[in-house]
Amino acid sequence: MAAANPASRSRSLPNILIANGPWVALVLAAAAFGQWLVLRDGAVPIVSSDGLIYYLPDAHALPGLHGLVDAKVPGGYPLLLGFAFVIGGRDNLDVVLAMQAVLLVAAAVETYALLTVVGFHRLVATLVAAALAAAPWLVQWERFVLAESLSVWLIVTLFLAFTQLLRHPTWRWGLVCGLIAAAIPMTRAALVLIPGTLLVVFVVRQIALRRARQHLAAAIVFLVVSYLPVAVYIVANAAVNGCYCYTSIGNLNLFGKIFEYGMKDLPADPKYATIAQQVAASDGPNDFLVSHPEYAQQNYSPLSAYARSQFIRYPGTVVRHTLGDLRNLLVMNVDHAVLLEHPYACLNDPNLPYPLVTGDALQAADVPLCSRTNVSVGKLGEEVNRVIYGFIFLAYVLLPLSLTLGAALAWMQPRREHAWLLLAVSGVVSAVLVTASITGYIAFDRLKIPVDSMALVSGVLLVGELWFVATRLRRALRNPTEPSPASSA
Repeated sequence: MAAANPASRSRSLPNILIANGPWVALVLAAAAFGQWLVLRDGAVPIVSSDGLIYYLPDAHALPGLHGLVDAKVPGGYPLLLGFAFVIGGRDNLDVVLAMQAVLLVAAAVETYALLTVVGFHRLVATLVAAALAAAPWLVQWERFVLAESLSVWLIVTLFLAFTQLLRHPTWRWGLVCGLIAAAIPMTRAALVLIPGTLLVVFVVRQIALRRARQHLAAAIVFLVVSYLPVAVYIVANAAVNGCYCYTSIGNLNLFGKIFEYGMKDLPADPKYATIAQQVAASDGPNDFLVSHPEYAQQNYSPLSAYARSQFIRYPGTVVRHTLGDLRNLLVMNVDHAVLLEHPYACLNDPNLPYPLVTGDALQAADVPLCSRTNVSVGKLGEEVNRVIYGFIFLAYVLLPLSLTLGAALAWMQPRREHAWLLLAVSGVVSAVLVTASITGYIAFDRLKIPVDSMALVSGVLLVGELWFVATRLRRALRNPTEPSPASSA
């Protein structure tokens, strides 16, 4: 499965792509097919109510400090929007769509490069990358003014750099990984554990190889460069917006878990009596926010404090529901290619306050400034998506095995690169799922999107490592005098 390809180890990424031109062409052909499935019946960019968080007039087009330091979202994706509007003119969402399409295609090509660099056969790399490039559920997010497309590309790019850090643990590669990693939580706050997860894998590997002191500089550079922007942003958020948090949406999502976990009627700490009464009288977080808009001016901090207090008072309830969310994330099969049958693509009028509020999604037919669009990918697209995401679903279900086998092989054979890569990839996917289950509120299929591609990669690595173990065991059974997998280098 993971046939050795020594020559690929000494080639740079451009040379790899040139040498594998026909295979990359197949990936690009699959990408063209995926684009056709998604865009043939409607190529209108979509601004959902969540997208409006990024698209408000004071939060894009490089408006200055107050636009880049927003209490609701970090500045990574607004910077991309600003860059798109510099190129195509203010409010030109067609440029945003085109840029996000390029990012998703680039992510597919880089996935091919990643698997080839680590020694997988070109056919395997092509099949995996082509599947991701053609998957309608993944591709359709290029139409949404949301951070999904950028997040997918950043994560794949980080893993490309991380493979080089494993092979060349210098401060320079630590810097490269840190710069890419820093952009991930600055694009999507829920992905904040990704740099830390890879850093832990890197440090543990150096310890296992007894090279920790020798490569300490690389680890320190990786750590500092990855998380210094997050620390600076928290300070800036407090100074500019009075939000002593990373994002106020994180506060709101934590509060939403009170309703999701069925905790709204549970007794609360007396100092939160007022909020508890308001919560008990509300049907859900959106109903609560409509009735009590004053909390938005406080960046939802009191609501977050109330939620944390309830979680501490009822840990059993929280653990039970969180484990349930995690289980649902692992076994969630995205067997559909679109969010809604008839959503609406909405363009914001910068001169008017926008009528949508969080939670309205896309189905508000009578909302002004919304034109009907079609995101149907047809019967063919749905069948294609069902097949591709069937494999991704299997990779998620096998994620605990991937994590366990990666850790076991890394411990038994610390010099085996594929073991550490399996541990790193499955660890990152697991970290995102755990973060989503703890801090995410509804739309769990969307919360998984940034790591869908890496989940499939973890599945491929798992098959390769299972083949490796099976081969070694078969040899050991045939010749008991040969070293076992645990002792073989």
